[in-house]
Amino acid sequence: MTFDDLNLTKNLRKSLAAMELTTPTPIQEKTFSVALSGRDILGIAQTGTGKTLAYLLPTLSQWKFSKDHLPQIVVLVPTRELVVQVVETAKRLVDGTSCMCVGVYGGVGMMPQAEAVVAGADVLIGTPGRLLDLVLNGYVKLRGVKKLVVDEVDEMLEQGFRTQLGRLFDLLPNKRQNLLFSATMTDSIASLADTYFNNPTRIEAAPVGTPLEGIEQVLYKVPNFNTKVNLLSYLLQNDESMSRVLVFVSTMALADTVYEAIAETFGEDIDYIHSKRTQSQRFRALRNFANSETRILIATDLVARGIDIAGVSHVVCFDLPMETEQYIHRIGRTGRADEKGKSITFVSPMEQDKLTEIEGFMHTPIAELALPEDLEISDKLTKFELPVYRMRNTLVETDATPGGVRNMASPSQSRNRRNDKYIYTIMIYRLLATFALSSIVMTTMAQGLFGNVPTTRQASRPEVNLPDKPNITDANGKKQGEWAKKYRNGRYAYTATFVDDVPVGPVVRYTEKGEKSSEQIFSGDTCHTTTFHGNGKKESKGAYVNKQKEGEWLFFDAEGNLIERSNYIHGELNGLQTIYFDNGKVAETCYYKNGILDGQWKCFFPSGRTQLSATYVDGKLDGYYQCWNATTGAKSVEGMYSHGKCVGEWKTYEDDGVKFRILHYDAKGNLLDKKAEEERIIKLYNKYDAERGNLRDPEHYVENPTEYRP
Repeated sequence: MTFDDLNLTKNLRKSLAAMELTTPTPIQEKTFSVALSGRDILGIAQTGTGKTLAYLLPTLSQWKFSKDHLPQIVVLVPTRELVVQVVETAKRLVDGTSCMCVGVYGGVGMMPQAEAVVAGADVLIGTPGRLLDLVLNGYVKLRGVKKLVVDEVDEMLEQGFRTQLGRLFDLLPNKRQNLLFSATMTDSIASLADTYFNNPTRIEAAPVGTPLEGIEQVLYKVPNFNTKVNLLSYLLQNDESMSRVLVFVSTMALADTVYEAIAETFGEDIDYIHSKRTQSQRFRALRNFANSETRILIATDLVARGIDIAGVSHVVCFDLPMETEQYIHRIGRTGRADEKGKSITFVSPMEQDKLTEIEGFMHTPIAELALPEDLEISDKLTKFELPVYRMRNTLVETDATPGGVRNMASPSQSRNRRNDKYIYTIMIYRLLATFALSSIVMTTMAQGLFGNVPTTRQASRPEVNLPDKPNITDANGKKQGEWAKKYRNGRYAYTATFVDDVPVGPVVRYTEKGEKSSEQIFSGDTCHTTTFHGNGKKESKGAYVNKQKEGEWLFFDAEGNLIERSNYIHGELNGLQTIYFDNGKVAETCYYKNGILDGQWKCFFPSGRTQLSATYVDGKLDGYYQCWNATTGAKSVEGMYSHGKCVGEWKTYEDDGVKFRILHYDAKGNLLDKKAEEERIIKLYNKYDAERGNLRDPEHYVENPTEYRP
């Protein structure tokens, strides 16, 4: 089958020919006829299978001209980079028509995007947070939307966009067609489809976990991080076939480290990208890489979803991703559109278990290659690769984070102390003997004077005599069975059950007074944690993944009232955060992106009325700002912010919500010329009074404009 066999418009066929596309992929072929019928679609397909055209072609073929240019097609994607890519593809498809395509995303000022949307947007493509901001601020009218597309929905839910998606679905017209696309199928996606979609038709083009056939996969087993750096540099310098290379790492810090390690060698031929770089830096890095101006791009998994860069010859997985499915998305950046590609994976000894999971997920082993003979093998270890010295009966320090047990003595300190062990042993025995003798003497004297009274240790024991735990360690030094630590007063500090040094069941920690302070339940890398106030009521509840806060966290006051509900991704605030009053009503709502305020911010009075409404972009106020009077409920302040500065006209209302005072700011946030501004205020204010018949009325005429400043 070719695109000519599909019921496409003449202009779309012409555009596809200009893009040198002739044959639809399986997901495009299966989706087209179902989409034209008007039924809702739930499409499951691997990355790199052409999902973008699968939804653009049928929706654009049904687009009809409208004078008002209100959005008829809305496409939601998870990242800014993907917005830009989809907009470029859509514009190429509608070239030669009057169809207007606009992209909106966070990280930049909202006003230029708002102006573009108001000017006309038949096809509106954006991230959920920014689109919701534009809708709530009145710049986007959704009444004309006929087609809704949600692409990479599994990644959206992973990034915490569930709340924004739900609000957008509620604001859209009920009579619309929904097309949802994902690389995986989860219970969350099924729940979303059941709630908001109308019996969607499921279309699956490739089994989940099956890599693309055109990708050759190989791996190297590398002893440590620095040898990985040496191997990467070696391959890039000696393998001429590596013409356009995408290097994936798991964290932003690792991207910075790897880039700094090899940047001097490759100079302008290399760049890097992650979410902490500015929007212009990210766009420039992707553009230069796509245009072959740079040969090597180091990226976090931000780029692993949806971004389509043609001609990527190699994908290098510098480390293995945290999520098994992410490996498929990484290598899917090469071998796209029936091209051939190659993936190279570096595996350290600590990543062997993760490699086994990935191979089991794909049902395919990855071919192992021997390290080059002339490769420099480094024996220098990073702090994360240093061995952990386990000593029986050694004082350990614990923290509240999952798995947070560490030796108080570092390995180097342990080696230094080994030479002095006999001196320390003698000193410890002398101290213990002195303490025991003092206790016996003091107890004897007390009994002689006052009779048989309990000692301090006996008097401070809890009423319930808790049994001792065996604290068993096997021959390999691993904890087995029930374990506990006690305070000097005999009360438990914590209790837990271990199997092969891994806690199973709850790990409960107590204060010296015997009050429960926290309870943790471990499951693999996940630790579900609950902390408690001194009165036994919950203080917080949530989960850690790899020692970082993940998912929804709840916080409570000492009375047990919910005071905060937040969402975390990789330890940083992401998505909606809600703060509550003591009466249970919402006090404040705001949106975060990677720990920074980014999205709509609202505050409320205890009565439930709105107190303030504003929008943040990258931690700075940007967009329309409004405040309301607590007593009358009338508007008290309104104006515009741009990158954290007041711009344009600002109004401060009196208590009646009718009379107002005005100031005007330039684009840099500076108040305009004072004298000219005063004259303008007089003119505007008296013109306002003229509309009420009070022009030049001495009682209302403004002679001193300074009193009308906000």
